[in-house]
Amino acid sequence: AISKEFGFSFNKYIQIKKIEEAKKEFYFNDEKVIDVSFKLSFSEPSYFSKVFKKIQGETPIQYKKNIILEKEKAGNKDEESCS
Repeated sequence: AISKEFGFSFNKYIQIKKIEEAKKEFYFNDEKVIDVSFKLSFSEPSYFSKVFKKIQGETPIQYKKNIILEKEKAGNKDEESCS
């Protein structure tokens, strides 16, 4: 059984996989939270946000803001190395 192998239930496993997919959508496609929640078969965006925070430790919006900051920092480093 999955719970013995991974230490959590099958539902939790599915949630973790969905959140991993959501993170990819946010990072590579800059998708909206509501669109990702429905794309990943969550019935309510608020429930998606709750699950995301429980697994990731931050809300989807906080996660997206951090992505933007990371990309800006990386962009600034690229500009510095070009000058």
